[in-house]
Amino acid sequence: MGPEWLPHTFLFLAGVFAGGLALHALVNREYRQALRVGVASLTLVATALVLTQTKLTRMQGPIAKPIQLSLLVPATTTLNESERAAGDSMSLLLGDNLRLLVAPSKHYVFSFNRRRFLTLDVQRGGMAVSCHLGDEQNRVIANIVRNNFRSLPGRSDYDAESDRHTLLVRRSSGDEALRIRYASPATIRITGRFHLGTLAEPITITSADGIHWPGGGLASAMTVSLTQYGQGAVDFEPSGLIQILP
Repeated sequence: MGPEWLPHTFLFLAGVFAGGLALHALVNREYRQALRVGVASLTLVATALVLTQTKLTRMQGPIAKPIQLSLLVPATTTLNESERAAGDSMSLLLGDNLRLLVAPSKHYVFSFNRRRFLTLDVQRGGMAVSCHLGDEQNRVIANIVRNNFRSLPGRSDYDAESDRHTLLVRRSSGDEALRIRYASPATIRITGRFHLGTLAEPITITSADGIHWPGGGLASAMTVSLTQYGQGAVDFEPSGLIQILP
């Protein structure tokens, strides 16, 4: 704690001390004294809390206004040769080459060790994205709830945009935190850093390296077919196992 917090600490401790005096006066049946000192105690503590909250808000910066992005629609309605060959399935492309084939659904959920980190809701009007984004240390930088983007206080250098087919979140420096492209009715491409509480690192999906989590991951250049397990959440286990959870 730096010296700039000393006034706040002094006010709080003075309030606690005054509270002790008020309690002592109450025990001795000095009711008027207890009332006066008690009011002073509450005032000191309340002032300390208000000043602390005000200082924290100034340190974090202003709260960013939410940005409502449009629903995503497929960039093309024509399936390519590989999509037609995959049959009745949805291709979830993690990066450039790690492909998960799953049963078509209105809800595509991704989880790690049974804890959800990304949800894609496909409606007649388009696709909505919901997730928490993290930085390299897995600190939350922004929340997205059904394409409603809000950066956290102090992280206003992150912004979001959409071209109807791609939802993009990036830093002013150009560093991307999320890119989801609805390429076709049968393919969704995903890269990003996803916050999941208690983990030392974010869940990371990159173009070159597939998906990575603390202690493990799956490399790119492979296709995993899960269509035979039906609809459900795509769950990644720490061991590297991928399963569909109902």
